Amino acid sequence: MHLMLRQQVIKEGVDEDELWFLVGDKFVRISKYEYALVTGLRFGPTNFDPNANSDIPDNGVYRKFIDPHNKFSKKGAKYTFVLDLFNNPPKELRRSKERESLLKIAKVLFVHGFFVAIDTRYRIANWVWSLVEFEKEWETFPWGAYSFQILMYRMKNAKVKAGDKCNYHIYGFSHAFLHFIFEAVPGLADILTSKPKHKCVQPRLLKRLCHTKSLKEYLKFFDSQDIQCFEELEPTKQELIDYTWWHHVADDVRSSVRYIHRESNKAKKALLLKRTREQSPVPEQGKEMALFLRLSLGRRRRVARRRARTCTPVNY
Repeated sequence: MHLMLRQQVIKEGVDEDELWFLVGDKFVRISKYEYALVTGLRFGPTNFDPNANSDIPDNGVYRKFIDPHNKFSKKGAKYTFVLDLFNNPPKELRRSKERESLLKIAKVLFVHGFFVAIDTRYRIANWVWSLVEFEKEWETFPWGAYSFQILMYRMKNAKVKAGDKCNYHIYGFSHAFLHFIFEAVPGLADILTSKPKHKCVQPRLLKRLCHTKSLKEYLKFFDSQDIQCFEELEPTKQELIDYTWWHHVADDVRSSVRYIHRESNKAKKALLLKRTREQSPVPEQGKEMALFLRLSLGRRRRVARRRARTCTPVNY
């Protein structure tokens, strides 16, 4: 994926929800169309708005089993906590009549850990616990449109962390991006995956099995100019038949559900502090003191002692 991201280019006159790459001497696109074909996840309308339905039902699985055991947080359960509860369920959850509750927890873990794929240290959103209580709405929810927005946002806003080696994290359904590469650039798929036994597998990401290869074996792949690739992926006749929602992919991806990135408390505090400083600049005479206060405690003491030695005593 990193090698493909290195080939990213800016192309004028394209949709904001598209990323383009220069592979050899050809352009390759990933958009909602390619994402839908690779994942097979649904696009289309829904009556459930994640940004408006955040109230968790009182008789739902969260209130019955997650909330009573989640003693360390009143703001929702983290993914790791729910996963541990699923792997080691309490006595009341192991009863045969609660199999449906275990199934709901499994659905939430699968969606949050695979499609949405946000950092596992984060809490699972309340709307997911609300949606899982309604089977029909859960099955018809446009997971494709929603998870595509997450992936695009995360890929466009991936933060590079400096250090001995620069690194970055891409959250969202990155597995879909990997298999998009295999579909768009078959030559790379021949190097990194086993040959598919069946060509008409749905969804397409189930077609190939990745295997480990040394980086040196494909590092020079993109150096060639004559690389077979497809600028856009096209649906097969069978996909058009099976994906009854395919015509909705052409709709505005945010017309049914809209992903809103909510900043962490740390990011919110940093943004608030920045705005406060912009609105209330430090006066000229206070800049020296502001700099002094930002120093570490040890440096403050050393600076204070140095100033004391250089100060002229005043006699009263």
